[in-house]
Amino acid sequence: RERYENLLEELGETDTITIDAGVTFARRLADECHAIEAERLLTKLVATSRRVHGPDHSCTVYATSTFQNWCSVRGVVVKGEGDRIFEALRYENDGEMCVVEGPFLADGTRNRSEDRTLTVPSTDIIPAPGMPVVCIGLEGGEAHLNGKHGETRAFSRENDTFVFHIYFEEKDLEPAKIEPKNLRIIFELPPPE
Repeated sequence: RERYENLLEELGETDTITIDAGVTFARRLADECHAIEAERLLTKLVATSRRVHGPDHSCTVYATSTFQNWCSVRGVVVKGEGDRIFEALRYENDGEMCVVEGPFLADGTRNRSEDRTLTVPSTDIIPAPGMPVVCIGLEGGEAHLNGKHGETRAFSRENDTFVFHIYFEEKDLEPAKIEPKNLRIIFELPPPE
């Protein structure tokens, strides 16, 4: 973070060195399950590089490919499918069902000719760590979290139910343990509030 912020100050946000450092910083954020901050930063870097340097510049290509590889795929494990990772594509039936495709191979690639598309109950998917999510349907003392964006950092089993440890984009909100039925994957981040 410090290197990127120093380069922003010294060289400005449009310099290719700053953009490349920003991409590296975003990858580190994603590795640490700070997906929302990483995705927002990469979105900004891609737009800046494309606007200033053009779509074919190596800096733009690097930022764009990093965004596509790190932010555009929403990986999930599907109950009953072992530990294989599928790509969540969208929700159907008001979020009751999730359409997934895959699985990914052990090396992280896909054999598209052998992919399967499944429609599964939303409660049967386990989002990967760092997945952007939004809370829904919470009641009582957690109702204030409805509509709040966060990311999964871990999950655990409590009283025979999986719960996800959610860290919120709004820094003044404490992390919370939320059941799968009260979470939806964010496929496209809305603008920051």
